Amino acid sequence: MQRAAPVWLFCLLGCSGQQAIAPGDDAAADVASDASAGDDAGDAADATDGASSYANPSMWLCGAGTPHDYCLDPETATAIQPDLSQTPVPITPASNPPVDCFYIYPTVDISDPAGNVKDFSNLPDILDPVLSQAAPFSEVCSVYAPLYHQATFNAYTSPDADQYLEAAYVDVAAAFHEYMTAFNKGRDFVLLGHSQGSHMLRRLVQREVESSPDVQKHLVVAILLGALGDITVPKGQLVGSSFKSTPLCTQDTERDCVITVNTFAKGYEPTSTYGMSFGVGPGQDIGCTNPAALGGGKAMLGGAYFYDKYHAALAPPVTTGVSTTFGVFGDYFTGQCVPNANGYSFFEVDAEPNAGDKRTNPVPFGNLLYTPAILGLHLLDYSFPMQELLDAVRKRTGTYDGGSPDAGDAGAAGDASDAGDAAAD
Repeated sequence: MQRAAPVWLFCLLGCSGQQAIAPGDDAAADVASDASAGDDAGDAADATDGASSYANPSMWLCGAGTPHDYCLDPETATAIQPDLSQTPVPITPASNPPVDCFYIYPTVDISDPAGNVKDFSNLPDILDPVLSQAAPFSEVCSVYAPLYHQATFNAYTSPDADQYLEAAYVDVAAAFHEYMTAFNKGRDFVLLGHSQGSHMLRRLVQREVESSPDVQKHLVVAILLGALGDITVPKGQLVGSSFKSTPLCTQDTERDCVITVNTFAKGYEPTSTYGMSFGVGPGQDIGCTNPAALGGGKAMLGGAYFYDKYHAALAPPVTTGVSTTFGVFGDYFTGQCVPNANGYSFFEVDAEPNAGDKRTNPVPFGNLLYTPAILGLHLLDYSFPMQELLDAVRKRTGTYDGGSPDAGDAGAAGDASDAGDAAAD
């Protein structure tokens, strides 16, 4: 089992005090009422010894018959053009998506003592990553997003960290089993995760996907961002270490592969603790795949989506100047996978607008939240390459139209035909 990363690296997109339980303790998973978030999960199942009951639709935020499918809530976006004009970008859930997406959200709770989250009373904090990371994928897939009793912030510094992470994984595995049994029906699926969510899905790929050819043949792509040192490969290799048979992606239409980045701004590269503090051994590298150029090299990012509706106190400082759910900056940032001083790969993002571009960088790279450069742009791992990630699903399902994302093409493939339907067993 790989070492857990330092605790503070996994608290993202919102941190709030929560009561924790140790693995195996009986605890009610009652979701407290929260009118501002439209809390429809008040009847969540009890979290007793072992996994939660994911046959209960209230244990799901998206999909699985949940009373309120947050991934289908209306979202709006505005593209800020190089001349500063603004263009509406449609975000339209697909009426007949060809694939499913199974999403696990990142750490959103600071609590003491170390353990696992007891309840879901901080639903607005949970929804920040769900709405900013997973909901846009409703354009290209049916999103399934379970609640889970994740490891708390302080669990990462505990000597029992792996025990708490394993308890969280029990929930994730149970949710995946419910999805596969009740809802998959032989369809292809995408895995989506961030930070602790990517850690959970790393375990899921190892134990549930690679161990079953019948499951693995339906994996379209695993998008596991912000895993830091949790997804590794031997130096110069595409597979090995974390995964036995699921390589890093190198081509746009390649299936059963992994897209993974850990994002830092140019000029603020990871410090010397990056890699070393995650237990990445000699001869190993931290996985990195540029979503805009899977074959390698630097590339312009076609559409960076910055979420403007955070509830949590720890929201990334971004100023887009729009009132919609997202502000979209197309063809403004570049990205490339490069090594830091210790030779461990990371995703370097830079603002490199074309000549005559009047826009200013909405992300203050020098903000104290992003420096010193240990945490970097972790909070925005999904934001910068969002267009490429959506297109990664489209290109693997025959629904990519090759349009111009910065001009508002984000929803163009939302109602793709059955031509991209997943093959049944």
